[in-house]
Amino acid sequence: MKRYVRGTLGPAALLGGCLALAGCGDEQPGRARPVGPGPAETVSDAPASSSPPAADPASRELALANPCELLTGDQGLDLGYDPASARYDDVGVPNTCDYDTMAESFLLMSINLDPEKGVTDLNLTNYQATEAGVGALRALRVTDESLPGICQLSMDLGPGAHVSVMINFAEPVAGACELAERVAVELEPVLPRATS
Repeated sequence: MKRYVRGTLGPAALLGGCLALAGCGDEQPGRARPVGPGPAETVSDAPASSSPPAADPASRELALANPCELLTGDQGLDLGYDPASARYDDVGVPNTCDYDTMAESFLLMSINLDPEKGVTDLNLTNYQATEAGVGALRALRVTDESLPGICQLSMDLGPGAHVSVMINFAEPVAGACELAERVAVELEPVLPRATS
């Protein structure tokens, strides 16, 4: 039986994203307004800021990045993934790109960009996390005994940002982690860094 698990987005994150979207009821572009009674509001005619609110330079750069543009087509092919299958998803919390494998088996790769949390902020309750390194970056290898064949490698870009590579349906889990590490090695040189 195959399970389909996408990225690091869980049911709670989907619910949170849906609740956040449900709170907006005005159709005026660039201005979210609460639905129903609430505190008095102040509306500014100043244009909405085009830059993300993140303070760290790596977080700002990551917030503007498209995860489907981090790997070249040749890199994707060398890793066994079809560049034409890249699907961008920014619904809910993650900024994600999913790829399908070139092989007959269903092997999904996801690249998730999170400009708001470093790896130390991840909730790893119920997961097995081990320290790893990718180039000069600190990383965590995350697995779940109840989901064999899935491995996530999360690279720390500073106190407020990380990038995760998740491989689904590779058996055994060591194979999924090996592939996640190969993808991470390709991504590492192009990822933004926190300034020290």
